[in-house]
Amino acid sequence: MICPECGIGEVFPVADAERTWPHRTIPDLRLPSHVEIPTCDHCGEQWIDEATGGRIGEAAERAYKDALQKKAEAAIRTLQDCGHSQRDLERVLGLSQGYLSKLTGADRDPSPSLVSVLMLLAAVPLRVHQLRDLWHMEAPAVLLANVRSSG
Repeated sequence: MICPECGIGEVFPVADAERTWPHRTIPDLRLPSHVEIPTCDHCGEQWIDEATGGRIGEAAERAYKDALQKKAEAAIRTLQDCGHSQRDLERVLGLSQGYLSKLTGADRDPSPSLVSVLMLLAAVPLRVHQLRDLWHMEAPAVLLANVRSSG
């Protein structure tokens, strides 16, 4: 079909191994290379009908879960390299014993919020100790100050 946008090129299904797509919390999620999107060979306009949108959505969701898994595994590995055991991390994050093992073994789909926390902790591993200290304190002065100022 002739491209309705430019009127010059033809629209063909194109699979692109480098194509990224914004999905949930990942703005540049790489779609699997088998996902074909009708694209004009002249202007590059993409033509997404309902069926194509459904295929993109399914592929993006699978890719998203895989990306979360990889990000969680990388963060856990970084934290372990800094001396934090999985059990220590589970305790400080309030997770059941063995949860992170199941997560890294792909027996669980990680939640975006847990992956976010793991990534933040991996970026500054000292925060694990700070978080543990906060859990052990009865009423941290910082928290009390915030309560007093907002009340």
